[in-house]
Amino acid sequence: TQVPEIDGTTIINFVNRRYQSLLRSRTWSFLKDRAVLTTVAPYETGTVTVTNGSTAVTGDGTSWTSAMVGRQFRVASLGEFYEISAVGSATSITLRYAYGGDSGSAQAYSIFQHIYSLTATAKNIQSITYRFPLREATKASLDRVDSERKSTGTPQWFVYLGKDSSGYQQIEIHPVPAAAYVIRYEFYKSVSDMSLPDDSPIIREDLIEAAALIDCYRYAARNNRDYLPLLGDARMEFIAIKEEAIGEDIRVESQRNCVVDVYRSAEAVSSFWVDHDPGIL
Repeated sequence: TQVPEIDGTTIINFVNRRYQSLLRSRTWSFLKDRAVLTTVAPYETGTVTVTNGSTAVTGDGTSWTSAMVGRQFRVASLGEFYEISAVGSATSITLRYAYGGDSGSAQAYSIFQHIYSLTATAKNIQSITYRFPLREATKASLDRVDSERKSTGTPQWFVYLGKDSSGYQQIEIHPVPAAAYVIRYEFYKSVSDMSLPDDSPIIREDLIEAAALIDCYRYAARNNRDYLPLLGDARMEFIAIKEEAIGEDIRVESQRNCVVDVYRSAEAVSSFWVDHDPGIL
């Protein structure tokens, strides 16, 4: 209403552009989030029949489920492993690529998962923890020490692997998880544009409005110079509101850091956990 010359669609574009720009302008405390993922224990029940050059695998005494699609299959005596592309039944799976080993029946095997997708909003990962923080590695370094991914155990390392088919961040966990472990991770979350009238931003609305108003006045001033003085006033108002918002956010983050620092001081003393929770080690 302050700039009637501009249509609603253009204003919405200004609002969303400024919204994303403001979210990127600093590491706001309200963008911090956390989530957990639970690893999958290897499945090794029963035996399998495999055929060289075929993608079909038949099980005996197996109870395979559709949840195993995307996991890895390996005949126990071999190093190479294959992604499972389909589960036909409790005793039938299909590999993404043809099996390259020798044909055989009554073979021991393993179905395991070492690659996991994080939550949809996870953007910049800050930490990944199982008991203690996992250390970041590269795929090349893991390939040098365990190219066949035969090491199993509790999570120690993680590797960024880009996005999955849904656009979610993927990580590889090493060693291959030997059980169902609950892994905690913290991150800065991505935020979608506002598209509906009742969508609520996670940043101060008056800050977005002040920023978008600058764009509206600048746009309108191309044809009406009467908006130029208003543009200057809008900039000053935006600066004042943003400084206030940043100050509020700094106070919130300072309070959070005080709590975290107390926790970390206890975490640094190994005897703390032994004294307070012997079952954790």
